Formats: sequence, C-alpha cells, structure tokens
Amino acid sequence: MKRLIKVAQNEFREMVWRKTFLLAALGPLLLVGVILHFTKATVKGPRGQQPPRRVAVLDRSGRLAGRLGEMVDQHNASHPQAQLRLIADAGGDPNESDRRYQQEIRQGQLDFYVQVGEGFPLESKSVTIYGRQSRAAAMAAGAAVEGLVNRAAFEWRCEQEGISPQLVNRLRSQVTHWVEIDTQTGEQRKRSEADMVTGMMVPFFFLFMMFMAVMSMGQHLLSSVIEEKSSRVMEVLLSAVSPFELMAGKILGLAGAGLLVVGLWTGSAFAAAHWRGLAIDVPPSMLGYFVAYYVLGFLLTTALLVGIGSVCNNIKEAQSLVLPVNLLMVLPMMIWYNLAQNPNGTLAVALSFVPPTTPMIMILRLGSGAPIPAWQIVATFGLLVASVPAAFYLAAKIFRTGILLYGKRPTLGQLMQCLRQR
Repeated sequence: MKRLIKVAQNEFREMVWRKTFLLAALGPLLLVGVILHFTKATVKGPRGQQPPRRVAVLDRSGRLAGRLGEMVDQHNASHPQAQLRLIADAGGDPNESDRRYQQEIRQGQLDFYVQVGEGFPLESKSVTIYGRQSRAAAMAAGAAVEGLVNRAAFEWRCEQEGISPQLVNRLRSQVTHWVEIDTQTGEQRKRSEADMVTGMMVPFFFLFMMFMAVMSMGQHLLSSVIEEKSSRVMEVLLSAVSPFELMAGKILGLAGAGLLVVGLWTGSAFAAAHWRGLAIDVPPSMLGYFVAYYVLGFLLTTALLVGIGSVCNNIKEAQSLVLPVNLLMVLPMMIWYNLAQNPNGTLAVALSFVPPTTPMIMILRLGSGAPIPAWQIVATFGLLVASVPAAFYLAAKIFRTGILLYGKRPTLGQLMQCLRQR
C-alpha cells in the first residue's frame, strides 16, 4: 500500500509541476482577468469617431427618398459618432444611375446603395441594398440603413391606412408593460431572466467539467503508459513495484490532479458569475455529489484506458481501441439539453445505469433541479462502487501481461487468455 501511495504522489507531483499543467491551471484566472480588463475598457473607454457612411438612394417609387432623408437627419442627431451621409439621385435615366452607383460601390466610393423598386413598400423584395465587401466595422451601419428603410415603409403604410405612426410606436413600446407578471418558483422566489438562463446552464457546466477532467487526464494517462512502455521505462518501474500498484498509483495520482483543475475552473467560474451579478444557487450537496461521481467515474474510465494503453505500442493503435469509450463519453454531451429538460425520462434513467456514462448523466440530472428518486442515486452509487473494482481487476490482468509485450498487438484471443489467468 505504501508503494502504491508513493507512485500516486510521484504521478501527481510530476503532472502538477509541468508547464502545460500550470498553464491549464492558471488559465481560468487569466481568462477572468482578461474579461474584467476588456469589460472595464469597453464600458469606460471612449469610442472613436467613425467616418460618415455614404449611402446612395435610387427611388423608382417616389415614396422613400424624401422620408428617408428626414430619418437620416434624426439618426445623425442621436448617433453623432456613427453618421450617415445620404446621396440622393440627381435625376435622369434611372438605369444609368443604377449602373453608376453599382460601379461606385465596387470602387469603394460608396458604402451602401439602396435600390427601391416601383412597388415599394407594398411588394415584397422591392428594396435591394448593396454594400461594400463585408467588414466588421460596417455591420452596425448596414443594420442602421436597413432599420431606417423598414421604418420608412412602416410609416408610409400607416399613413395610407389613416393610422398615426407615433401612436403605434408608443403602443408598441408599452406592450411589455401592460400587465406586470410575477413569475415565481415552487419556493415563491423571483428569478430574473438572466438567473433562469444561468440555472439552465448549471447542469451543463457540471457535465462539461466532469467530461473535461476525465477525458483530458484519461488521455494523458493513456499516452503516458504507451510512452513509458515504448521507452522501456516500464520495465525499470516494475522492478520496484507490482503491476497493480503501478497502474493504481498512476490512476489515483492523475485523479487528484484532475480534481485540482476542476476546482480551479469551478471557483473561477463562480467568482466571475458573482462579479457579474448572476445568482447561482448550488447547494453544498451538489458539490458533494460531483466529487463522489467524479472520483468513481474517473477511476472506472481510466482503468479501461490504462488497460487499452498497455497492449498498444503507439498512439495510432490506441486510438482505434479507445474509440468506443470516447463515443460513450461524448454521448451525454450531445444530448445534454434533452436530458436536462426531462431528467426523469426513460432515456435519462436508462443511461444512468450504463457505468461509463453513469457519472455524467447523474450529475446532469441532479444539477437540473428536478427531484431524483433516492433509490436511483443509491443504486447508481452502488453500481459504480461495484464496477470500479471489477474494472481495476480486469485492467490489472491485461496490464500485467500487455505492458511487457512489444511489437505486434495481442489478439482478442490472447487478451481473453490473459483475463483467465490467475
């Protein structure tokens, strides 16, 4: 037992003091710092004066140009840093003006060209807006031009029907305030829309943390075993410890390293959410469930991976054998939303009793806030507690023989023979 703990400590220390691990561990802190810095700069920093956007209009209907000019003046008064300069058609042949404006768009002399058909605004697709090559800086200006054209069409139609556009706009702006609706939960607590979205994302956050930790550390363990086997370092290690002690020590050491990474990322995420004023209600029992399911799920998955890695001579061989395990781990990520919406459905309950997916599915169901039957929690814990020793036993049998096999990968029959050996 002492040698197993020694291997685990050495594996943990070797993993933690790597530069790549330090970058991964400090990543959350750096990310939060960058977000805070740029958020403050965006809020407090002055916006630069943008050059006026040149907009040409060819109005074949005669219903837009005059009205659009008034709206552009109003827009410029309310947006002094994002001015629009309207270039009305001087008259003459409309086809000649159309060719000229399109050429000026291609040459960069115009930013936008609004071509209005005779059926405006009664016919659909009666307006075409040409713009220069898409650029991020011009996206807001393009949206403003489209908004002004739509507003002009709306006001013209209102006037044709004898309706005051100002009255319609006032009623439209007040539509969300006709009735004050108080949405409450079962505990009669008010929740804002942001809090509701946050509550929906909490289950996915715990699911993603477990997926990230298990898969990243599991892949590191797989590559570590193959690397040590290829370099014959494994033979030296086996002269000091038993195959089971070496395998179990590696798994336990990386489990601790993975838990450290998850703790840093989780703490940073909750701190950032608190700073942004988002209410995240996570009971302490949820954190306890997460740690328990994470440890059991990590031990089970990595036992399978280390058994696979011991019989492979390179990463290419391992990838094909690891594919079924990876597919099982990715499955909850693909259907998480449906499972979170119906955590007590048949599919969610069934996947809860498939050992490789049990930890991820259960932490998703528990994080959804729905009442999960106590017997299912106890049963899934019992299933994992029974599955982990079984996976360790089978992996140790394969590891004991496969780690010393070089050259050709053992066949399925040879692996079955390894499992039957005592």
